[in-house]
Amino acid sequence: MKIFFDVDGVLMNNIHMERGWINRWDTDIEKDLGIKVSHFQEIFKDWFPKVQTGLLDFKSEMGGWLKAHGYNAKAQDVIDYWHRHDVNLNESLWQIIRKLSQNPSIHLYIATNQTHERADYLWNDLGFKTYFKDIYYSAKLGCFKNDP
Repeated sequence: MKIFFDVDGVLMNNIHMERGWINRWDTDIEKDLGIKVSHFQEIFKDWFPKVQTGLLDFKSEMGGWLKAHGYNAKAQDVIDYWHRHDVNLNESLWQIIRKLSQNPSIHLYIATNQTHERADYLWNDLGFKTYFKDIYYSAKLGCFKNDP
């Protein structure tokens, strides 16, 4: 049996497209990095979707955006901050995943909209590779989950 899981709003208790924001990771970004939250949200309507589908480089785009808007933060610092703060595991689901992953007849996978950087962070740094056979993500596939 194969079971596929999404990340945001499923494996993580963070955002969900239909329920809106919960457990926002960026609430302290202005205090911590000097970037206004409302200003930062502009990237999601601009270049970030192209990063999520692998068409643009995240670090390069973030660096250009920061410089163009007069922010002193380094692109990699913002990306790392984002990754570290956008971790709120859905522990009740993870208890099940840990059990399921021990069953040799069940194969767990991830299907998600992610940048290369966050997919790598989830897979390697957070250790998702311990429980899942593979991760299928938008930047690697060149399309969003809901694209035909």
